[in-house]
Amino acid sequence: MNIKNFIVFSILIATCSCKHKVKVSSPYVYNHTYHIGDIPKLNDFQTYNVYEKSFDSIMAKAQSPLHDFFKYNRGRIFITNYENGKQKPVQKPFDLGDPVLCECELHRDSLTISVAAGFFGGFGFTINLNEDKFDLKYFEETDGDYFKSKLTDTSFTRLVTVKSKFQTLLLDERPTMKEGQQLTGFATYTSAKYYTKGIRNMLDTAQVSGKFYFTCKTSTIAMK
Repeated sequence: MNIKNFIVFSILIATCSCKHKVKVSSPYVYNHTYHIGDIPKLNDFQTYNVYEKSFDSIMAKAQSPLHDFFKYNRGRIFITNYENGKQKPVQKPFDLGDPVLCECELHRDSLTISVAAGFFGGFGFTINLNEDKFDLKYFEETDGDYFKSKLTDTSFTRLVTVKSKFQTLLLDERPTMKEGQQLTGFATYTSAKYYTKGIRNMLDTAQVSGKFYFTCKTSTIAMK
């Protein structure tokens, strides 16, 4: 199943041989390269929150293959949404971070990391790594035509992909570009502006910012 369309229950609602400390750069900078170092507050991410525990318990009882998959391929997104320049309140339980699945897909000389959640649509991020450089993008999808990525777009679409205005990425170790590596990371982001259909087809200006954690086992096969 493609990760963009994967139903993550959202939870029940929805090479460096040694590490060193790296100061996480300001979230208000566009970084072209990623860093290797200790992930901040990694223990918090490694400890399931109440919603992740519930998901894990359900998968275990159902003897679902997702039970073990989630342990090694998951993320936690903290996201703030803005509409017409005003911050929208973060609803519970998303104030604890949105639990999502993660996928690390190897290509010939690059790596694509995807973290996403959704139910008849959804949202998430893709990170493309090539050598020491990375590119982070936000995407959002609905079941109807709702988005424009540019003011000059002549029609609305159901899927929008937005480049970052600011981006940072910290990994716990350098990607080997081989299958089976457990890769953990932390990213901060502020998206460029995009546009949504408002009342009477008026345009609202949207933007997102925040951070997310992820861990995944590298593979040459994407989830289907």
